Order: sequence, then C-alpha cells, then structure tokens
Amino acid sequence: MPNTCMSCGAPAEAGLYYCLDKTQSNWPGKKSTTLNLNFPICAECHAVSASRRGANVVIVIGIIISLLVCGLSAVAANSLSNQNALITIISAGTLFFISAMLFRWFARLINEKGLTPENKRRRRNLLKAGSVKQFKVPGTFDKTGFIDFQFENAPFAASFALLNRGKLL
Repeated sequence: MPNTCMSCGAPAEAGLYYCLDKTQSNWPGKKSTTLNLNFPICAECHAVSASRRGANVVIVIGIIISLLVCGLSAVAANSLSNQNALITIISAGTLFFISAMLFRWFARLINEKGLTPENKRRRRNLLKAGSVKQFKVPGTFDKTGFIDFQFENAPFAASFALLNRGKLL
C-alpha cells in the first residue's frame, strides 16, 4: 500500500484505515464471495469517516418504510389502474426510490451534524475516494483472478498500481 491517504493524498497515519468491500455471487447465487480491503488514510479523514449510530438506525428504518411504501403503492396503483401491471410497477418503484433517497439524505444530515464545511467536504470526498468495481476469484480450472479498483485520487492510484504490478485504465 502507498503510505498516503487514499482520499486526500496527505501522509497516512499508521493504523488508520478505510475499508472498501464488495460482495458478489456466482450466477446461480448459491455461493457469494466478499472482498474487504483496508486502505490507508490520514488522521483528518479518519476523524470524519465514522457513521453515527443514529444514522445507521435511520438507514434500517428507511429500508423497512421504503419497502412498506412500495408495497402499499403497488396495491393502490393496482386497484386504481384496472390491473395495469406497468403502472403498478412504475408507481411502486418511483415511491420506493423517493422514500429511500429521503431517508438516505436524512442519514447524511445526521452524520454531518456539527461538522465544519471543510470536514463535510472531506467526508464526502472520502466516501467516494475509492471502490472495488469488480473482482474474480481464481477458480479450479482458471487460475487467474483480478480486482478492478476505481480511485478518485490519481497520485494514489498510480502509486497503488506501481506497487501492485497493476495498470491504470
């Protein structure tokens, strides 16, 4: 790993990490593989990285309420539109999306409460600083595997690729 923060490029603090993870399953969905990788971050980014307990509760409640809204809107649309499946699907999906985004926005407000504008910007940059786009685990017959990362910080991406014999796309 490079010894710089994956988000802002400042020198990384020893023992401070930001976890990137991705889970994918094989085509029948019977086996899933989760990849968890810790990337170095600086003390300033680490200070704004944690999610507050209240925000996590809002996310869980938001998922439950969004599913209920989706179901109720599907029932209402189905009874009002004379069994038109397209209207039912569109209305249920739209209301699910709107309610999920509302709860996500509310959770973000809870996580950013009390942060300065600079720290809000730092937190938002950290949350989108990197991701695992896809990966393939080596198999029984195909012994090659790969991991595709996406980093927003170009110098960090170049250092990471150099240290891991990777390539930049």
